Amino acid sequence: MLFQRSCLYLQGKSNTNFFMKRIFSCKSLSLFFFFAIACTAFVACGDDDDEVVPADISAAFRGSYEGQMVTTCDLRPLDSLKTIVKAEVDAANIRIAELPVALVVDSVFGSGTADSLGISVVPTSVGYKLYNASASYYPMSYDPQPIELEVSKGGTPHQLSISFYGRGNDFLFYFPSSKRLEMTLRTSSVRVDGEQMFTTTTTGRKALAFRYAINMIKM
Repeated sequence: MLFQRSCLYLQGKSNTNFFMKRIFSCKSLSLFFFFAIACTAFVACGDDDDEVVPADISAAFRGSYEGQMVTTCDLRPLDSLKTIVKAEVDAANIRIAELPVALVVDSVFGSGTADSLGISVVPTSVGYKLYNASASYYPMSYDPQPIELEVSKGGTPHQLSISFYGRGNDFLFYFPSSKRLEMTLRTSSVRVDGEQMFTTTTTGRKALAFRYAINMIKM
């Protein structure tokens, strides 16, 4: 008789625990969905805020720019090239009239190659998207156009491909009070006939990489 009562007690307790677990699980699930919806709404609102760039800022950003560009090889920071840079900014692109590629070409094919072939500079375009941040500055995500060059060395033509990081890797900045545009383009790969170029350093082989630090003022 005592054994039967114990079994009934345990069974009742088990049913109660199971029922409580069901209630707890339902509450947990409801809370999970509530927070998920709240987070989604918060992110969506944040995205909408990012999209709202004052019309006068967008209009003021467009125009002609001029300034200085410093081209540097990441593995040889002292080996840099300073040049004057000019650009035209429209509603979707930053069009750079002359991007210096001599340092890249000569690093791969030998000193003087770019000048002898007349490919020291090339035009390029950088797609951009302006974001709302504060009244003092406006960041931009961007998408640089890859550069394709045919380089002849010893009578043999080669295809030099220069690609850049973009999107979420770096940001461009527009400062409306000073009408200044700051940007840094970094190469993601330098390839010859499809093969990534490397250089030997004291710590081993590393991919050849370059950066273009640009600081321009609206004219």
